[in-house]
Amino acid sequence: MGSLRVLLACGLVACAARGDHRYGRATAVAASTLTARELDQSPSRDLYEAIERLRPKFLRRNARGETPTVVVNGVPAGADALRQLTSADVAEVRLLHGPEAAALYGVVTDGPVIVVTIRSRR
Repeated sequence: MGSLRVLLACGLVACAARGDHRYGRATAVAASTLTARELDQSPSRDLYEAIERLRPKFLRRNARGETPTVVVNGVPAGADALRQLTSADVAEVRLLHGPEAAALYGVVTDGPVIVVTIRSRR
């Protein structure tokens, strides 16, 4: 995980978004994660628009035509939740596929999962 922090700090997330695989697994993780820092730097009306702009693949249907299930702070939510949240509300957005999604969310879905973590309010 330390190497991921280094990659993010060096701004190599842009390489991940373009599919640059020279940096291995850490780059793949960065490509499937959208950080609060990136969201803060992207002007948008809501989280859906920010994801559409920064990680459009998150919103695409998979090969079986399934749209991603949205989970907010561990609770399954509809896709409308992305329109109800602003980028300022969000700490992280992750896209999970296959076994990782099934292990965490079981029978909720067979397709991809967009996991939204809300920033803690202090």
